[in-house]
Amino acid sequence: MPTPSVYPQSVRAVSPALSPPVPLAPPPGPPSDPPPGHPISPPGEPFQGPPKAPLGIYAKSRPETLQDVGLFDPDTGEVLSPETKQAIDPVSVRLGRYVLQSQARRILGRDHRLFHCLHTRQRDRPSVDVLHAASSDSCYYSGLQTCASVWACPVCAARISERRREELRQAVNLWKAQGGSVLLLTLTNAHTRADALTSLLEGQQAALHRFFATRAGITAMSSLGRVGHVRAWEVTTGRLRANSNGWHPHFHILLFLRSSPSDPLPVWEDQLFGVWLRACELAGLPLPNRAHGVSLQDGSQASAYIAKLGLEEDRVSASSWSIEHEMTKGHTKRARNGETPFDLIRACLAGDDPQAARLFREFASAFKGKRQLVYSRGLRDLLGLDALLTDDELAARPDDDAYLLASITPEQWRAVKRADLRGELLEVARSGGPDAVAVFLLSLMSKPQC
Repeated sequence: MPTPSVYPQSVRAVSPALSPPVPLAPPPGPPSDPPPGHPISPPGEPFQGPPKAPLGIYAKSRPETLQDVGLFDPDTGEVLSPETKQAIDPVSVRLGRYVLQSQARRILGRDHRLFHCLHTRQRDRPSVDVLHAASSDSCYYSGLQTCASVWACPVCAARISERRREELRQAVNLWKAQGGSVLLLTLTNAHTRADALTSLLEGQQAALHRFFATRAGITAMSSLGRVGHVRAWEVTTGRLRANSNGWHPHFHILLFLRSSPSDPLPVWEDQLFGVWLRACELAGLPLPNRAHGVSLQDGSQASAYIAKLGLEEDRVSASSWSIEHEMTKGHTKRARNGETPFDLIRACLAGDDPQAARLFREFASAFKGKRQLVYSRGLRDLLGLDALLTDDELAARPDDDAYLLASITPEQWRAVKRADLRGELLEVARSGGPDAVAVFLLSLMSKPQC
């Protein structure tokens, strides 16, 4: 809870809308013990599968902390980079999301939902509230419209993707604990700079359906021991390369298997490539080559988990980028051999780049309405997951331990927007509490309007 006021009463009275912290929910109690797990099937007996107890997106578990994985200095309180072990400033990471969102807003214009996201008040809310989540020591807004666009909005993407990733992480760990195995399958096809992104996505969607539905695909998946899968789409662009081949969409698919494959993965990769090649041919797509069309990896090689706590995805090294990050945050990271969609926003920030703006608009339009993760039929029930929440529900849902830190009047909010200091206000609230917010708003309100 914020410390008692150290500011004069005259300063506190300037912003009467600011109220002391009011809990939105009872503070969380001590963490409960994890439910007893089910034993792994004895050799020679049928696979028992995961326990029937619901997992849920908010299931209680103890995630690894940054200190657990050596990325937190307890003496200084600093978050460390996985690559350099140098301090990362989480404040700049959080502020950067709002900077990127403001730029995306300028690129997409008034016709996109993002234009009003965290800008415009909800009609039935008389004020804009600042909430503080104690567990993550972060602040966020309530009472504003949100776009819930996991594809185009850097702020909503961070909130939604993290919740999706956490659910997926728990599902993968639970399945492995019961003796199952998870592989990461990547599928793509040939493409050129002349290909429109929408056409590529439509063709790949048709090809993926055939990949799992044809007799060859069904036989391959049955032999592999697949019980279900989770599919994600990722896309980059190679516009900056001399031999640019345009948009590069590809699938990341988590294959949930009964056990680890008996044959080496390259053997399965060869077999799956034949199935994917035929599926692309039937869908009318340019055919993939063996070197890049199919990749099959052991999920354990990519699943080194690190706690978020303000650690931005584009700061994470290849060794600590987990399989769950790959599935839920691929479009937000920095590409090594091209540009992700959020790299296109960064390019526009760096200077006038009409091509980057045009490509980002094409991406936002092509992915509008698409789901970030798609679970195969019956897999969520098999894993014991709760009902799937929509992006809108995830974006609007408050943290369990959030409490009201400050309320902002419409006039004050207009001043914050004019100065484009939405991210900065949240950091002032997080670090200084309601009194610091009062001083911050007083400073903004005293500035003459241009």
